[in-house]
Amino acid sequence: MDFLNQLVIPQSYEHISVLHFILNFVNVMFMPFLSLLLGITLLALFAEFKGKKQSHSLYLQFATECVETLVAQRKFLVLLGIVQYFAVLFAYIQLLQNTYANGILILSAGALLFILGTIFIYVHQFTRRKDSNENFQRSWLWVKLGLLVIIVSIYALFAGIEDAANPANWDEEALAVSLFSAKAIVKFVGFIFLSLAAGSSAVLFFYFVWDGGKKNISEEYSAFIKHYTLPIALIALLAFPIFLVINVVLIPQTGLTGILFAAVFLALLFVFFASHAVYGMMKEFKIKYAANLFYFLLLIFFFLAVADQSAVSSALQEQSAQLAFQYEKVHNELLSSMGVNLTVQTGEDIFTGKCSACHAFDKVVVGPAYKDVLPKYENDRAQLVSFILNPHKVNPVFPPMPNQGLKPAEADSIAAYIMVMYKK
Repeated sequence: MDFLNQLVIPQSYEHISVLHFILNFVNVMFMPFLSLLLGITLLALFAEFKGKKQSHSLYLQFATECVETLVAQRKFLVLLGIVQYFAVLFAYIQLLQNTYANGILILSAGALLFILGTIFIYVHQFTRRKDSNENFQRSWLWVKLGLLVIIVSIYALFAGIEDAANPANWDEEALAVSLFSAKAIVKFVGFIFLSLAAGSSAVLFFYFVWDGGKKNISEEYSAFIKHYTLPIALIALLAFPIFLVINVVLIPQTGLTGILFAAVFLALLFVFFASHAVYGMMKEFKIKYAANLFYFLLLIFFFLAVADQSAVSSALQEQSAQLAFQYEKVHNELLSSMGVNLTVQTGEDIFTGKCSACHAFDKVVVGPAYKDVLPKYENDRAQLVSFILNPHKVNPVFPPMPNQGLKPAEADSIAAYIMVMYKK
């Protein structure tokens, strides 16, 4: 992966925070788009299969309309698909620099596959120009091939992100472990179910809600769309929570946060609301239910994006602290070479001014005694620096340590000082 290191830009702690914000922002748009692309295409392919098997014209009409709608949205496929995928890739290249994570390689391959799958789907538009059965069959082969490649690229996206969020598995020789992790597989299968619900919701929304509904649609075709999409949406929504809960159970402890649990709870709550909207439409179809279902699914994707990014940010705290420290060191050396003198507090100054009010080496003050907590950091000062920069509650007996607003270099300085004094 040496060629990818050429894209690396040294990151300060503030820049790393911006990268995490960008990832969260991108995922809020990217994941719903991927789910619609995948869900609608799966609905279309299944309808095409049923239509050919049963010689049912409405299935074939539905499949054709879905695919032609997808391939007509070129700008969206580029801006919300390809551009977003590469934005995610670039952000993780920065966050995982100087590691042995295979996630970057997996994400790079996935981005290239996504482009290839998009090209295959677009070929459908050109091979459909001639109105002949042979040409129709050839065009559908391109769509199926494009879908298969895009499915692989979406799986690569999940596998790469899950590898990034699990530092314990960072090993350049364990590519197969990173690529086929249980967490990536569970998350991907869950995403397929959620995509089927999202695709069904989008079909109902744009056929019956958007701009007053689709014009000149027959009652027979309208009833067919409802009969086809609603059961799929209900089954998908009932199955998705199972995979979501399993996914949370498989998250490493380093990725568990209060924000994650809150976001997952809210996502499950809106899954419940969405399921009731679908069930209501199956009993009595109302346009407001179709609109509510669409908005509920958008909220589900929002909270899932927040939960995923919270897990990634938490898991990469130590890596982020190390990158910020390296940046600070290089930055200070550069300024020093230019004759700019920097004043940085020493570890002793920081201990006297900030730490001594709550900590002592041999007794409990407000916080625990250093002799009780520092042994676990003896061989891992980077982890201690990470905790100082991002303190969190560990022992319920003591209050949470407030963030002292230290620079990475200052955090390293106080970490070195207290370790030396503790050993003495």
